[in-house]
Amino acid sequence: MKNYDAAWSPLNTKPLIFSKDCHLNESDNSCDLVYSSHCFEHLDDEIVNRLLEETIRILKKNSVLVLKLPNWDLAIKSAFNKDYEWLSLWGAKGVAGTWDSKDLKQTEFSYAAMIFCSYWNEAYAGFNGHFDAKTTIKNNDKTTEQPYHGPPPMSDAEYIKIFETGCPRKITYLLRDSIKEESKFYFNHQNAWSNTDLVELMNKFGLQRIEASNSEIIRYMAHIPKIKEMDSMSNYFIFEN
Repeated sequence: MKNYDAAWSPLNTKPLIFSKDCHLNESDNSCDLVYSSHCFEHLDDEIVNRLLEETIRILKKNSVLVLKLPNWDLAIKSAFNKDYEWLSLWGAKGVAGTWDSKDLKQTEFSYAAMIFCSYWNEAYAGFNGHFDAKTTIKNNDKTTEQPYHGPPPMSDAEYIKIFETGCPRKITYLLRDSIKEESKFYFNHQNAWSNTDLVELMNKFGLQRIEASNSEIIRYMAHIPKIKEMDSMSNYFIFEN
């Protein structure tokens, strides 16, 4: 088993730099399984396409790609149903202290928007403490910009208009396009797909979906470390090469 990630860990001592030219250090047709957990939503289309090219290159014939992604349909439903408990699982509470500088309210829709598109600015240090804003805000007397980590700020009425489209991909890109005031920022989430959009994307790379429920995939792939982690927030997919 080999771990490819942008973050250092004992299993990943040489983090991968995700880019349009990134390379998975595996031989052609050498892998039985490729697994991605809550990664693709952080990447733009060009990098996602590159990773799929690499996945196809390294997978053996009739081997599989297993994907775990945010449950965007449930996020939309939860916003309209005011399911604050489910939406709060995504960690917005940990960074909402930075929202005051942009007059952004903590509501079901601002929490849901963060699942589709979120970013932090230069005054915010990033993922050193993950979603703990108290440990990640830079202490720099020369910084005049207020630290921020959250969704593109707007009113609930504006969020609702976007969410009424009902299309995860459209929601994400409408939110992305609304970011205009930051001189420099870094995306957290920036991509999303409906199930149909995802299947169409995979088909372009020759990957065919194996129909299975989340619970079936978790049971079949029980050997994958932490496969059940965040299962109540996720959708699971298996695609065969």
